[in-house]
Amino acid sequence: MKYFLIFFNIFFCITTTFKTEIGTCHLSSDLDRLYFEEEIKDLISKHSQILVSTFRLHSHQSFYIHLSHSLENFNKTVGKKMPQWVAGITMGNSRVVVKSPHFLNISFHQMKKVLIHELNHIYINRIDKKRTTPSWFKEGLAMSSADEFTLRDRIRISKARFTGSLLHLHDLNRFFRLPRHQVDLAYSQSAAAVYFLIDSYGQSSIRSILLKLEKGYSFEDSFAASTDQDLVDFSRDYTRYLKSAYLWLVLIEFPSLIFILFPILLTCAFILRYYRNKKILKKWQIEEELYQGDDEYWQES
Repeated sequence: MKYFLIFFNIFFCITTTFKTEIGTCHLSSDLDRLYFEEEIKDLISKHSQILVSTFRLHSHQSFYIHLSHSLENFNKTVGKKMPQWVAGITMGNSRVVVKSPHFLNISFHQMKKVLIHELNHIYINRIDKKRTTPSWFKEGLAMSSADEFTLRDRIRISKARFTGSLLHLHDLNRFFRLPRHQVDLAYSQSAAAVYFLIDSYGQSSIRSILLKLEKGYSFEDSFAASTDQDLVDFSRDYTRYLKSAYLWLVLIEFPSLIFILFPILLTCAFILRYYRNKKILKKWQIEEELYQGDDEYWQES
């Protein structure tokens, strides 16, 4: 009944249909016209091609993307009340509801990233037949594809590293279990996890994981077979990576700290250099005394 109401709401609105590499797309809006229609259709078509060419998995199935222009219509189309911070949502492997740029007060460029993000979810949800893929992999991969991993995300991770509030990888398995104040960090760390995975094992590891998921393997087995490492070891390495790679980025957000720390660091550097030079002079003095002693020995001989 719930999905019937969702489909009813979508089809009741203005809809345009077109073919893509991953299936026929039904694009709709709850206004009397689709703003940026051609640009959105072009984006969906191009990213569908990118998904297929990147991951080399062909999955054709009709899907529905709806643009909502108010919170009321968004919740009505989704079928339940959603948090206000949610910009878009993917339901299953064929339905996406996205808030319009005007509603979110964001640029069209930013909304395009939201669309790409949700398209990735549709694609991965089709492949993940056993529904075992953790949120960190889905969200991280979607953020990577949409180029959403920004300096702000990196600073957020760095702050968490300094305050000891980094999330463990297993905490990122299901985002809905996290309190609101940890959600942004969860997204940031998920993107970092996927980038770390790619840096460690290459882009081919992502394709390999998805291929095995499509064949019916669990995510844990797919990951182990594709990387020769289990998730426990990866989680350990990932935590070490976060602690080393995101050590000083927090200073960017607090530039005043740089001015406070700079004189201290300069003083420390001066002291270290002073003692280093003192040791060198002492060494030279000892060598000179030994050299003079040798001269006296040869003169007496």
